[in-house]
Amino acid sequence: MLRNRLFLAAMFLLLIAFILTAACATGGGDDDDDDDGGVWDDDDDAGDDDDDDDAMSVADARDESEGSVVTVEGVVISPLNWSGDLFFIQDEDSKDDSSGIAVYMWDQIADGYDGEIGDVVRVTGQIAVFYDLMEIVCENEGGSVEVVGSGAEPDPTTIDIDEVGDDYEGMLVEITDVDVIADPDEYGEFTVEDGNSDQLNVDDLFFEKDHWADEGIGSGDSYSSIVGVLNYDYGAWKIEPRSNSDLTE
Repeated sequence: MLRNRLFLAAMFLLLIAFILTAACATGGGDDDDDDDGGVWDDDDDAGDDDDDDDAMSVADARDESEGSVVTVEGVVISPLNWSGDLFFIQDEDSKDDSSGIAVYMWDQIADGYDGEIGDVVRVTGQIAVFYDLMEIVCENEGGSVEVVGSGAEPDPTTIDIDEVGDDYEGMLVEITDVDVIADPDEYGEFTVEDGNSDQLNVDDLFFEKDHWADEGIGSGDSYSSIVGVLNYDYGAWKIEPRSNSDLTE
C-alpha cells in the first residue's frame, strides 16, 4: 500500500512539472503572437490605405464599359432630383471634358444619403446607360454612397449652345446671353435661344412640377447667364439649374 502511495505521489509531481513547463512555453508563445499581431494590424492598415487609393476619377469611370463596377470620388454639384434618388458629381476643381456623371441610388442607399453641394463623396456602383445618359447605379447590395469630406464646388464651364453634347454630359455648365422663346410646357421645361439661333431646353429636374411657370418665366425674358448640370433626358439635351440663383438676368 505504501509503495502504491509513493508511486501516485511521484506521478502527481510529474504532472505538476509538466503543467508548469507547458505554461512557460505558452507564455513565450504569447510574446510571438503579439509581434505577429502587430504585423497583421499594420497589413490591415496598409490595406485600408489601398482601399482609399483605389477610387478613380469621374473621367476615368466614364471610360469604363457598361456593367463595370467602379469606385469614384467626386464633388457633389447638384441637389437630389425631385424623386430623391439621383444627383450629379464631378471631378474636383476640374473643367476637363467628361468629368461629370449622374449617380442613381436604389431606395436603401437613397434613404441613407445626406450629401449636399460641395461635399466630397465616395461612390461604389455599376456603370449603366439609361436612355443614353451615363450613370453610376448604386444598388442596395454592393452599392454605396459615403460623404468623405468637403471640397470646393467646381466652377461652371462656360459653353456655347452648339457645343452641347457628350463631352459635357453630367458637368456643371453655363450658357450666356440667351432669350426665352417658349413658355414652360406641360413638362415644366422652357426653351432658350442664343445669338446664333441655337436652342436649348431649361428643365426642372431639381424642382417641383410647374416651378418655372410659378416663377413667372415666359417668352420674351432674357438671361445673361444660366448655370446648371447638362443632362440628357427623353432624347434631348437639357440644362438643369439647381436653384433660382442659377438664372441671372
